[in-house]
Amino acid sequence: MSTESALSDALEIELIVDDGLDPGVEDAALIGAAAVTLVRLKVTRGHLAIAIVGADRIHELNLEHRAVDKPTDVLSFPVDGEGIA
Repeated sequence: MSTESALSDALEIELIVDDGLDPGVEDAALIGAAAVTLVRLKVTRGHLAIAIVGADRIHELNLEHRAVDKPTDVLSFPVDGEGIA
């Protein structure tokens, strides 16, 4: 499932939740928390994607991108090499 919210013409937040997972909070609350954080950090342009995935998928991603063969809580990736990741 994917939910998108455009905060402006230059700033977008995308929330992706793997099928069958319940993050325990409404999509709007997650997007709202991300939006408040971006405003406080003075981020005015870009695309933030938040993916909520299961243990197997986060394990795969951690191995693929960090060569760490175990699950983790959070992974972050800069898209364009600029700013906060």
